[in-house]
Amino acid sequence: MDTVNVFIETLNQAREKIKKTERLAPEACMEELCKLLLVKLYYERKTLRTLAFSLFRNNIYDNPADRSYENLFRSYVPCYLFEGWDRINLKRRTFEEVVTLLESINLYETDCIEAGKAFTSFLQAQYGGYINDYSTPDILTKYIFDVLGIESIKTVFDPCCGIGGMLAEAYCRKGCHLMLAGNDISQTMVNITQLHLKMYGYEGEDFTCSDYTDKRKGTSYKGYDCIVAHIPTRRQIYSAIHRSYYQYGDDYFNFEEFFIENVVKHLNIDGFAVIILPKNMVERHDKRYLRHYLMEKTEIVNITQFNDVAYHGHSTKKDYQILFLKNSGKHSYGECTATLLSSCDSIEDINNAAKWVNSLIMQKPHNSELPSCKYFSHREVENWNISLLFIRDKIGKKYAPVLLEDILTRRRELAQIIPDKKYNILRVRRRGLGVEVKRTELGGDIHDTMFVTKANDLVISSFEADMGGIGHITKEFEGGIVTKDLYLFEVDKRRVDLNYLLMVLTSAPVLEQLQVMNKREYMLSRISLSKLMSVMIPLPDIDTQKSMAKELQRFIDKAQKAEDELAEGRKSFSKNLFG
Repeated sequence: MDTVNVFIETLNQAREKIKKTERLAPEACMEELCKLLLVKLYYERKTLRTLAFSLFRNNIYDNPADRSYENLFRSYVPCYLFEGWDRINLKRRTFEEVVTLLESINLYETDCIEAGKAFTSFLQAQYGGYINDYSTPDILTKYIFDVLGIESIKTVFDPCCGIGGMLAEAYCRKGCHLMLAGNDISQTMVNITQLHLKMYGYEGEDFTCSDYTDKRKGTSYKGYDCIVAHIPTRRQIYSAIHRSYYQYGDDYFNFEEFFIENVVKHLNIDGFAVIILPKNMVERHDKRYLRHYLMEKTEIVNITQFNDVAYHGHSTKKDYQILFLKNSGKHSYGECTATLLSSCDSIEDINNAAKWVNSLIMQKPHNSELPSCKYFSHREVENWNISLLFIRDKIGKKYAPVLLEDILTRRRELAQIIPDKKYNILRVRRRGLGVEVKRTELGGDIHDTMFVTKANDLVISSFEADMGGIGHITKEFEGGIVTKDLYLFEVDKRRVDLNYLLMVLTSAPVLEQLQVMNKREYMLSRISLSKLMSVMIPLPDIDTQKSMAKELQRFIDKAQKAEDELAEGRKSFSKNLFG
C-alpha cells in the first residue's frame, strides 16, 4: 500500500504543477510522465499485477490536460506496448484521461527488453528532433558497440547521457553482467535515463547530475573499461544553470579539450573512450590544439567518419566523426586507421567495417581489405578530413604525388593605377574554360586593390576553384589586372608542364579534393590559400607530362571540331527550314 500512496502523491504533484502553469516545457512534461511510469514500473514488477488507476480517481483529476501533453506523443513511434497512443488527441483529454492511458500497459507481463525497446522508440521520437542534444542516431550507436565487442567490457560510463540511448544499447547486448553509469548537466535527463534503463530491467543507481566541463569542481576519478560520449555542443555548455553568473566567457574557448581530458582520466589502463563529435569541429583551424592534444596524450586507434547521418523524425543531416581512443599511455605516432561510411551504405557494408575495426582493436588478424577502411600515418591524419584522405589515397598509386605548394609560387605584384589610363579587368571562367576580359575601366574608376598579370601565370579563383575556375594568362592578357579574389602563381617550369597542370587541376579527383575542402554552406564560399596549397596531384616526369597533355589535347580538339560542325549543321537546318 506504500507504493500506492507514493503513486497518489506523485499524481497530486503533477496535477499541481499543471495548475500553476499555463504550459509545461516538453522536458518538464516528460519528467512528470516519467514519475508516473517509474511508480507503475516499480509496483507492477514487484507485485506482478497491474496497478489500476481507476481506484484513485475520486476528486484527483479535474484539471484539463496541458497542451504540451498533446505534443508529447504527437511524433511517437507506435509499438504494441503503447498501442493506440499515436492516434489519441490529447488536446481534448483531461489529466485523468491522460493518466488512464497508462492503465493499458501491463509492464509485468511484458519482456523487459521489449518494454525497454518500446520506450527507447518513444524517447527517440520525442527527443530526436533536438539536434545533438539528447538522442544519438542509431546508426552511430550500433556501430560503436559492434566495434567495441561489448562481451569483453564490464563497465560503461556516459558523461553526457541525454536520454540514455547509448547505455541502453550496451545493456541490450550484455544485460545484467554490465555495470552502467551516467551523468548529465540536466537532472531531468538523468531521471529519464534512469527510467529508460529500469524499463530494460537494469537496477543500478550510479547516475549523477553535474557540469562535466566545469574546471572549478574537484572531480573524484573512477576507472571504467569504456566511456562513450556524444560531446556537448557549445550551446549546451553556455545554457547551463548559472553560466552567466560564473562569467566563463573565453575560459571555455577550448572546452572540448578539457572535456576529452576528463574522459581519458576516468578510464582504466587499456580502457577505451569513444567520442562522437561533429566533423567540422576537429577540422577547424582553431581546434588544432584539440587535435594535437589527442595525438600526444592518447592512442588513436581509429577515426570513423559518417557522412549525411539523418536523425529520427528530423530532416537534418550532419557529418560526424567517431574517435576510438585507447588509454595506454603511449604516444600515437605511427599508423592510424580511418573509416569512411555514409548513411547510404548498406547494413552489410557498415557491419563489415565494424568487424574490420574490431579486429584491429582486439589485435586479431584480418585478411579482408575494405575500400571503406584504410591505414594512414599520423602525419596524414593531422588534417582530420577523412573524406580528403580517402580521395588522396587514390593519388600516387602510379606516379609520385606532390602538393601544389611544392610547384607553385604566389605572385602579388600590386598594380600602380593611373587615373586616365584604361585597364582590362580579367576573370577566370568555370569548367576550365580559360581567362577573359570581365570589363574595361578607367583608372580613376578603380578603387579596389589590383594585381598585375604576367604571361604564363596560373590563375585560380578563390570562390570558384571547386567549379573549375582555373586558367592561365596568355600573352594576349599580359598586363591585365585582377582582384584579390584571384590567386596568381608562377609555375616551376623545370618540374611541371603548364598544359599538363591545367588539365590535371580540372580533372575529377582534384576538383573532388577542392569540393571537400570548400564545403559550400552558402554561395560565396571562399577556399583559403593554405587549403589550396595542400591539394595533391600526381606528377610524372616532364616528358611523360607533355606526352599525356598532348594526347588529351588531341581528344579535346576532336570534340571542339565536332561541336563546331554540329553548330554549323543546326544553323544550316534553321536557314533551310525558316529562310
